[in-house]
Amino acid sequence: MSVKKLLRIDGYNNSPYSGNLGGSMISFALVSKPTPETRRQATPLYTCRDFINDTLRATVHKAGSSYQASLDFNKLRLLISKGYKDRKQRYALKEKLFSAKRLINLYEEIAEWGATSTISTVRVKGKGQNGKEKLRTAWLLTGPVQWLNYSQLTSMITLIFRVAANYGPIEFRDIVTAEEWFEDLLRKYGEDRQSGITHMDSDLSSYLPKSYKMFYMLMKYYNEIFTDSMKEAYPKEGNVHSSGGIYSLCSFNTGNSGLDTRMQETWKKYEKVRQERVRKNTDSKYEMEQGAPSL
Repeated sequence: MSVKKLLRIDGYNNSPYSGNLGGSMISFALVSKPTPETRRQATPLYTCRDFINDTLRATVHKAGSSYQASLDFNKLRLLISKGYKDRKQRYALKEKLFSAKRLINLYEEIAEWGATSTISTVRVKGKGQNGKEKLRTAWLLTGPVQWLNYSQLTSMITLIFRVAANYGPIEFRDIVTAEEWFEDLLRKYGEDRQSGITHMDSDLSSYLPKSYKMFYMLMKYYNEIFTDSMKEAYPKEGNVHSSGGIYSLCSFNTGNSGLDTRMQETWKKYEKVRQERVRKNTDSKYEMEQGAPSL
């Protein structure tokens, strides 16, 4: 029986260890559209989504900055890397990342985008210091372009993968049990912080608590909330680090007044339905169509 050959990606600047490839923290890079000859890592690997946002903005506006890259705005291609000590750890990490992909697929189905993300184990190649070719295992997420249309949604994806990589796998059957998994994680984190047995993690202290209750809403009402063109969604001027993430979106503080208003208005209507669902706790599949507000 033949062994399936893993996809190979040319590392950024021809180095498989550029950025944080194989580092202890999960990191992300964008990948260019494949050609018949190659697939290429278009950016360094970043542990922070802020620099992914910088790249998207610079490329959308053709700003000519150091962040501008050769990207395909028809599809998300996100390279994901995190270090592991041995094969056992690698398989465990793969299970965590694939659980994040399955949850993202659920959100994509709710949004009715007509396509869902796939994830593949890949080998990133380049030359080491001795000039010989080096390879490192990573994962490539390929998905609908809607994740790229707003930096805040790109931030949502990277947040889910970070949480899964650090605390997963995410165990769920549907949206209700996914939210319950997040709630259990945050409750345990709070208890451990009070006991002093865990370190500070901004994902669990700030970003996830502020946003996970809105994930369903963002997908269900995607067409009503996200109406800007990419040039409008990625402001040419100003700092996108403080306003371009999922936390700012769910705080109604992106600096995009139209987006913030649409988010606030949608949340006011949606929150009532969600609270009623939580109070009754009878809708195990979270089918919101019957109770969801008409927007």
